[in-house]
Amino acid sequence: MKIAQNDDGSIDITFSDKDLKACKNNNNTIHIDQEKTKHCLNILVHFASIVYKKLPEKVKKIMTPPNHPLIGREK
Repeated sequence: MKIAQNDDGSIDITFSDKDLKACKNNNNTIHIDQEKTKHCLNILVHFASIVYKKLPEKVKKIMTPPNHPLIGREK
């Protein structure tokens, strides 16, 4: 998986064929054990802090409720 931030602050997440095959072979599920979950969270928080710096001020002020759905966009 590769995550790249665009100049406008948005991000693109690209999955390799290997990533997609592993997910497809496991009922479209990615399982992460407890220790790897902790490492993933540490990396995500660090990454989020980097991405946040590049967002426009108007976007930084947006508050997201806990039940907000995560919806992607099609290119």
